Amino acid sequence: MVQQGVALLALHRYEDALTSFDISLSIQPKCYYAWNSRGLVLAKLERHEEAIASFDRSIRAKSDNPQAWYGKARSCAALGDLSSTVNNLYRAMILSPNLYKVMAKTDSEFDTMRHDQRFQALMNTSG
Repeated sequence: MVQQGVALLALHRYEDALTSFDISLSIQPKCYYAWNSRGLVLAKLERHEEAIASFDRSIRAKSDNPQAWYGKARSCAALGDLSSTVNNLYRAMILSPNLYKVMAKTDSEFDTMRHDQRFQALMNTSG
């Protein structure tokens, strides 16, 4: 069911993807990948509080999952929570510095925060 959800997500069938991930998680409630994917769908649906809760479940299942930390940072940014955005983005960058730093530099979700000193300091760290 997880792969079906991923396919539905790619087809922009977000409600169907969400249903698929929910079914998967009823069978495997500790599947970090399904929780992470569920968070991505909820973020696409602009249900950011729920997305953050799903990313948190993914992180609880696998704390070294940079995708969940990054997804959580994006949802925090969408909600205007700069402090949480920077903290979660930092965690993603610690786990996979090159990829998530490059992504964050061009990700429009962070545009409203680029002027902030904390965000700039994070983007200017080496790694």
